[in-house]
Amino acid sequence: MKQKEQLSGFLIRRLIVVLLFIAISQSLLSLLFTTVFYPFINAHFHIDVLYIMNATRSSPITIVVALLWFAGFGLVNLFPEMVRAPLQVMLNRLASHSWEDYLARLPAQDRTKTLLLLVVILLAGLILYLLPYLFAALVYSRWVVQEVRELRKQDAREREIFEQQRNLLLSDIAHDLKTPITTISGYADALKNHMVTDTDKQEEYLTAISSKSIQMSRLINLLFQYVTLDSEGFRLKCEKLNLSEVIMEAVAANYSDLEAAGFELVMDIPELPILTSVDVVQMSRALTNLIQNAIRHNPEHTVLLIAVENLYDRVSVDVADSGVRIEANICDHLFDPFVMADESRVHRGGSGLGLSIASKIVELHGGSITLLQPYEKAKDGRGYTKAFHIEIPFFKTREN
Repeated sequence: MKQKEQLSGFLIRRLIVVLLFIAISQSLLSLLFTTVFYPFINAHFHIDVLYIMNATRSSPITIVVALLWFAGFGLVNLFPEMVRAPLQVMLNRLASHSWEDYLARLPAQDRTKTLLLLVVILLAGLILYLLPYLFAALVYSRWVVQEVRELRKQDAREREIFEQQRNLLLSDIAHDLKTPITTISGYADALKNHMVTDTDKQEEYLTAISSKSIQMSRLINLLFQYVTLDSEGFRLKCEKLNLSEVIMEAVAANYSDLEAAGFELVMDIPELPILTSVDVVQMSRALTNLIQNAIRHNPEHTVLLIAVENLYDRVSVDVADSGVRIEANICDHLFDPFVMADESRVHRGGSGLGLSIASKIVELHGGSITLLQPYEKAKDGRGYTKAFHIEIPFFKTREN
């Protein structure tokens, strides 16, 4: 779709340039014909072309009609009498009284020579008139061919990147599923074969199996959400709601996790309602993913700020924290699936899909999400290391 819009915009812009070029060229050629070319022919060949054309300015159609008439007038006399009569009738349909009057005034011996000169002059004029069109057509076709070639190259690059990302996605899925599956399989075999007789040890194995099963279930649910959001038939179920209430409910749903992680919560939400069109389920999921991402990747006693601001034509939501900075080498690809440091993947149990899902949800609402690092917009004077900054427009959600 983007490529079609890009090509359409390119063709329209180039077409405007071509039309302006043709219009300017035709104006200059008309001026050249009436002030230079026709007076020159009149002075040197004693042929009043302006009188013959019966106009103060000429056009390609007039030149073509005159060219056909003069050429036909000269050729019709070469045919036998029985053929000449019907040809003369057809030729008279193109005739102009000014042309007939002009030729009637000429001596018979000069008439053939004058006809040949007129045909050559009018043919030359027609070629001059057509030159801008031919040049514009050649240039325009070359522009189109080059643009299509570039779009094809871009499409090939995007397909290659997509294939690489898909292969990486499959590789990371296999990586994240392999460890819990291995653990579950090993512990289950040990219990099945009665290799563990100690009751406490059995309880430990069962707890590990349960924990790894929950981890796998969460990962599969995240994958399902990611694929669902990316599918062509997915539609948001938007309602006109107070965004502040949606945010507070999402924060409340994660408050126990924030307390367990030893986080301090700071809320900066306007008291006046901020009415906008949102899918409450998906937007709550995006906010939950951002909050859980902060919990997972920051130490105890981190301050988490949820700030909402009404920007008149849009609303901004900031999820900021005073925790660990994000490495510069992954900032540019932070919202790609499975983009995480190896340490985070192994020791903190992250999937790398939460931010990708949050980004897709915000984009489906017609908004954008960016990383601000450091974050300096806070009004409470605390030092926040980073923030995920969301902006969504009022009542302009995209439902596909």
